[in-house]
Amino acid sequence: MKRLTEHQLVWLCAAHRDGPARQCTVVTVYRDTAVLAPLGTASLGDRNGAPTEWFLVFEHDEQPVALLGTVEARDDDLRFRVTDGALVRQDAAPLVARELPIELVATDRPYAEPVQGTTSIYSADGAVLKDAGDLVEGESVQFTFTPREGLKVSGRGRILAVEGTFGVVFSNLDRALRERMVEDVIAAKRRAVATT
Repeated sequence: MKRLTEHQLVWLCAAHRDGPARQCTVVTVYRDTAVLAPLGTASLGDRNGAPTEWFLVFEHDEQPVALLGTVEARDDDLRFRVTDGALVRQDAAPLVARELPIELVATDRPYAEPVQGTTSIYSADGAVLKDAGDLVEGESVQFTFTPREGLKVSGRGRILAVEGTFGVVFSNLDRALRERMVEDVIAAKRRAVATT
C-alpha cells in the first residue's frame, strides 16, 4: 500500500469476471485499507450483483500494479482492503493539514499554566504545533483540542522537536476515540478530494 499516494487515480476491476472498471481517486491509505473516492456514477455491481473480489489497478514507477482485495461501499467512499497478503501495512494514521486551537499543560511542572497552541497538522497519532509556548522537547503534557463539533480529544502526550518544529505525540487515546479521529481525518481528506 505504500506505493499508493493520495490523489492518485486508480481503477477497481472485478477479479473473476468481466465488467466495467470503476475509476477512483485515493483519499488516503491506513493500515491495509485504501479509502477511495469514486469518480462518476457507475455502480459496483451489474445484473449478477457486486463481485466479491476486486483488483485495485494503478501505476507505480511506470509499471502496472494490481492488488487483490475486497471492497466495502460506504455512504461517502469505498474502502479497498487488501487480501492477497503481499503488502506492507501503513500503520501511521492518516493526517490532515488544519489549524486548530489546542491547549497543552506540562504535567511535570507543579502549577504549570496552560499553553494555548495551534496545530498545523494532526492525526490520531499526534499533532504538529505552530506554537508550543515555553514547552520543551521530552516534556509530558495533558492536551485538549476539538477537531470538529462533537469530537473533543483529550489525553496525554509528549513534546517532540524536530529541526525547530514542535509536536505532541499522543500516548493514551483509547481505540474508539482513535478510530473516530481517523474517520474525521478521512472525511476532511474526502472533502478536499471532492473540491479538486
